Amino acid sequence: DKIINSHGIKGLYRGFICTAWREVPAFGLYFATYDCVKNNVTKLILGKDDNNDGNNQTNNSISAIEQNSAHQWMASALAGGFSGAFTWAAIYPFDVIKTRIQTTPIDTPIEKRRIHYIYKSIVNEHGIKFLFRGLGVTLLRAFPVNAIIFPVYEFTLVKLTEKGIGNFNKNSTYIESTA
Repeated sequence: DKIINSHGIKGLYRGFICTAWREVPAFGLYFATYDCVKNNVTKLILGKDDNNDGNNQTNNSISAIEQNSAHQWMASALAGGFSGAFTWAAIYPFDVIKTRIQTTPIDTPIEKRRIHYIYKSIVNEHGIKFLFRGLGVTLLRAFPVNAIIFPVYEFTLVKLTEKGIGNFNKNSTYIESTA
């Protein structure tokens, strides 16, 4: 209420530009990295299995379809975890700057809330390393969170397609349902 009364609706969007500078390249990097890593991990896993015993089955008598599905789950989880962590490492300084912009007092002049000004003030006051403060914890969180997100998303797409909702391409390197 105080923000709207003193700064209008515009006050609610403080930090939006920096958030966009963080999010737009981050999502491009995130999905490009995911696809690249998943394709390479899938090739690596399937390539090793082709040399195991010639018929793409393990000694436990797991069918080739189940084994391939398990490999796709593993490839999706590894690619998701890696792409999430890699993306956070790349865009983390923008997150620090965005947070600083959003947490400045509401009456701070606009010229002191600009990306370049905040960047320079952080580097001058604390050094460049300050822009990466907390990155380790963020990466510890990012890997497992993103390792879960992609397999669940792909599994959901497969199930929706099986129910006739949507059109998930099963010929891609994504997960096929065996359930």
